[in-house]
Amino acid sequence: MNAFTRRDALLITLTLAVIVLPLLAGGNYVWRKHQWANEQLQTLAPRYARLAGLQEKAPELTQRLAASRKRLGEYVYSADSDPIQAGNDAMQRVRAVFAQAGLTVASTQVLPGQKAQGFDRIPLVLRVEGELLHLQSALAVLPGLTPVVLIDGMAVQMAGPRRGDDTPRLIVQFNLSVLHAKAS
Repeated sequence: MNAFTRRDALLITLTLAVIVLPLLAGGNYVWRKHQWANEQLQTLAPRYARLAGLQEKAPELTQRLAASRKRLGEYVYSADSDPIQAGNDAMQRVRAVFAQAGLTVASTQVLPGQKAQGFDRIPLVLRVEGELLHLQSALAVLPGLTPVVLIDGMAVQMAGPRRGDDTPRLIVQFNLSVLHAKAS
């Protein structure tokens, strides 16, 4: 019988190495891809869970969004209306409040809108004259207006010198503003 020589053993080892090394390299590649895929799944699982939760709660979220938009309409002029008309409407409502309270409206001015985050802020300037009691009555009614009229500032002055027991007359300048939703 033929005995294996060193040369034969070397050839068999090299042949086996040529067959086994690509298999090992392929196995290593598949294992690394498997590890990478597991890492990707670990990062995607929370996102998927959030999206699945959002889909499950979609009807409730839609309902709450509609309620929020309706509620926003109580505070802000809608994007459907014209900002100039919104400013004029707000000024008419404010004038009516001060006139009903017994104050004399000396001047009004609607200024151009200023861009704010998600809204146009429409400044209103109003100058009124009257007694302190009437001013207090108007200020008590003003927060109840919808859409909301914001008081940015006010300056109060005495209207001339006070005589005897006369109730002092005041001149008040209001810097007001209303919000108008921007069109999406």
